[in-house]
Amino acid sequence: MIKTINKEELDNRCLKLIGKTLKDLGQPNKTDLEKFNLSLDLAKDLKYRYSKLSWKAVVVAFDNGVRETDLFMLCPKTWCKWLNNIKQRIAEAYVNEQNNSEYLIDKQTKELLIEETIYLLKNDS
Repeated sequence: MIKTINKEELDNRCLKLIGKTLKDLGQPNKTDLEKFNLSLDLAKDLKYRYSKLSWKAVVVAFDNGVRETDLFMLCPKTWCKWLNNIKQRIAEAYVNEQNNSEYLIDKQTKELLIEETIYLLKNDS
């Protein structure tokens, strides 16, 4: 879960993810300072808006976002759409699982749901 990652580690992960995403979007010409500032914004959003997501869910959201987007500008508005999308997919998967409709859950989302459930079970006691 994002909330369990310390600030320095989260900042480093975000910087790497921003760099990869910019490259994937065909925007590798951002300066190091611009990448750094974007990564700080992402880390802040993750910590305060998406703290219950796993890091794997964040990476999946960005990977899917790059491949499914018409918006080729990386900014908070774009990644919030991607992260909200993955949250919704996980929530829908949970409902489908509870309704014995697991066949409606794609493999990638099922893996994320399992990871989130394991975390909750470990930290419930």
